[in-house]
Amino acid sequence: LLESGASSEAAAIGNMIEEPLLDWGAAELGYKIAKNVSIVHPEGILAANLDAKALAPVDNEGLEAKTSGIVSGRAFEEWGDQGTDQVPDRVTVQCQEQMLVANMKVVWVPALIAGMGRRLYKVERDDELIAIIKQRAYEFWMNHVVPRIPPENCRPSLEVVKRLMREPSKTINLPANYWSDLKEAKDAVKQAEGK
Repeated sequence: LLESGASSEAAAIGNMIEEPLLDWGAAELGYKIAKNVSIVHPEGILAANLDAKALAPVDNEGLEAKTSGIVSGRAFEEWGDQGTDQVPDRVTVQCQEQMLVANMKVVWVPALIAGMGRRLYKVERDDELIAIIKQRAYEFWMNHVVPRIPPENCRPSLEVVKRLMREPSKTINLPANYWSDLKEAKDAVKQAEGK
């Protein structure tokens, strides 16, 4: 298991290497890209933050940069041969959700993997999986978000809790008007809802 510090280090390295991985992937593909693209699905329930979206010579593909095992040294068993769609399940689901939201056909995954180096993977659209993702998101929205009912057993797993970085005695500075603005916003919501 990773300690929270190791997890934070892995995330920091991932953020640091994301842009060079995107540049490498775009160069390998011969694509011009736009980085950090946020898109909301037309139905408004789902959104995606794409690491990059292809602009030319195609416009219905994306790129999702990944690092794996950089700190732990273990990850290569999750990844298959370069050029395939043999990526970890979590990456497959993320790519499919991005294709749903951005109406794309392919998400390329430029990855830096411990013990393997740089690899480029191709995840193609899977309409059956996308239908499942869309249905689950819609159900969650209608059953929990709209009625404001938290899902049962929504406590984070021990693995998630360990990944959260806590710094004892850490304080943050809030703007002087934070609490009054928050109260005004809550009052406006109550008034709009007729309460």
